[in-house]
Amino acid sequence: MTNPDDTRRRFLTTLAAVPMLPAAAQSSPPPAVFNGIQMGPHTMLDEGIDHCLDLIQQTAGINALMIYSHTYGGDIRKPAQFLAPDHGVPPREMRNRKFPSVWVRHHDQYYKDTTLRHQVPDSTYEYANRNLFEEVQEPARQRGMKVYARILEAASPAIQGFSKVTTRDVYGKSLNVACWNHPEYRTWWNATVEDLFRTYHLDGFQWGAERMGPLMNVISPWNDAAPSCFCEHCVARGKANGIDPERARKGFEELNV
Repeated sequence: MTNPDDTRRRFLTTLAAVPMLPAAAQSSPPPAVFNGIQMGPHTMLDEGIDHCLDLIQQTAGINALMIYSHTYGGDIRKPAQFLAPDHGVPPREMRNRKFPSVWVRHHDQYYKDTTLRHQVPDSTYEYANRNLFEEVQEPARQRGMKVYARILEAASPAIQGFSKVTTRDVYGKSLNVACWNHPEYRTWWNATVEDLFRTYHLDGFQWGAERMGPLMNVISPWNDAAPSCFCEHCVARGKANGIDPERARKGFEELNV
């Protein structure tokens, strides 16, 4: 009987193979298939960088790493039953561990146009003394792997000055989610990306903004918050695009019952 795990590994490895092209198109080298994986920084450090990279390359043909650089919008700790037991390193219980929201080093000179600042993890956070994005560069290049920063934004009191850039619901209440249209919030993330690319040798970044729009949040709520955003910046943008903000507000108030 065929082992299902062996079949799965062969299939994943095949995905990373260079595709065959018609003879007429073989004058130039075919592009390599992008076979990436999102990686929690703590898992790489728990298992060892070299061991982890060898494992994912040999079993799944991975050639691109999308490592979490910022986890402001989510908890990367997983319940023990979700952790794979066959990595050669015993899985650890995650729920009682304290991880930082920032896994890179930031530099103040890039943030002169914003008062927002990233979390600076202290010694109470696990791996606060490690610089994974620097440590992984050479091992990844040796294996032909590209390195991307996986950014999760949206909500965190760990961001200094966060309360200034939060969304406002239909009732004018501040929510624990940042507003994409707030100019200082946009400036802060632009500065962050510049900082990342000037500090580390990255091949790109994966932007994670995992939230619904106001209408979808009414139809199929992902949280109990009222529809947003009705801050001054969103109201101004709506008016500039021919939208009546007060009519929109009234409509969402009637829907949000």
